[in-house]
Amino acid sequence: MMIERIKLTELSTGLTGFTAGVHIFAARLKSSANDARDQHAAALKTLDGRLAAAVAEKRAAETSAEQLDQRLAQEGDCIASLNDKIQTAERVCSTLPAEIQSMKDSLDRDTNDLRRREAALANQESIQESKLRAMRQAVDLYRGRLGLDFRKEEADELLLVFTHLDPCDHQREFHLGVHVEADNVYTVTRCSPALEGLSTHVDELNQRDDFRSFVRKVRRLFQALAEPAGERYQH
Repeated sequence: MMIERIKLTELSTGLTGFTAGVHIFAARLKSSANDARDQHAAALKTLDGRLAAAVAEKRAAETSAEQLDQRLAQEGDCIASLNDKIQTAERVCSTLPAEIQSMKDSLDRDTNDLRRREAALANQESIQESKLRAMRQAVDLYRGRLGLDFRKEEADELLLVFTHLDPCDHQREFHLGVHVEADNVYTVTRCSPALEGLSTHVDELNQRDDFRSFVRKVRRLFQALAEPAGERYQH
């Protein structure tokens, strides 16, 4: 019986040691498992952060892609509009040479017409000036001998003033106003006193352009009008 008790004691001691070893191994295994779990949790947390960052980057990339598509669409519309404008400008430019030549031809015609008008106007002015000069020369010629003077009271009008016609009043004035029209035609602007048959002499003046002869005829008409009735009868 003593031998069996010793064996049981040894067996109990061995079992206690084995149990202690099992506990130690279990504790180590648990510790390792906890470390592995912590590491796994940390790794999962890191992966979650990377995944969230990747999702954010994907969303940002998708937003950028949408904005880029919108910009490309807008730029495409802008390019199409610019192409239309370029084509329109090219069509306009293709017609410009003919239009410019037409404008140049029209300008040349207008310039030539203006030059012709200026030349005609200068010629008319020269003719009018010549006639006025001839009228003044005729007046100067007869001023001293015929008591004839002239006054320029209105624009382009020569007023002939005759004196020494009335035997009763040598200073009595007889007036005849003459004007040269734009078509180089003489017209009478006034006549005091009025003379009969004056229009006939004006027609002859415009036909022959002899102002001196016209002045002499007008003087004779005034002189006949100023003479007393008896003297007119004798003439």
